[in-house]
Amino acid sequence: MEDSELDDFLRSARPTPVVPDSFRGHVWDRIAKESMIKSRAFAWLEYFTRPVGAAASIAAMACIGLWLGSAKTSRTNHEMSYVKSISPFSAGHQK
Repeated sequence: MEDSELDDFLRSARPTPVVPDSFRGHVWDRIAKESMIKSRAFAWLEYFTRPVGAAASIAAMACIGLWLGSAKTSRTNHEMSYVKSISPFSAGHQK
């Protein structure tokens, strides 16, 4: 069998799919629905791309960081006695 005969045979053996008339419309409806869902889900992110939103988020993160950094933890006497025992600056370790 030559190449041209093989090509003709393969073209004749290829089935043509039956696609309903409404197929294209359904595909575009699904694409539109998905893009609408994504745009709604990420619409709030657009706020942070604007200068006011970016500045507000940076200020809010700085305030939260300062607040968390200034929170004092209470140390128990046991923890403090351990820290004092290993501290090279305590009176017991000085020569």
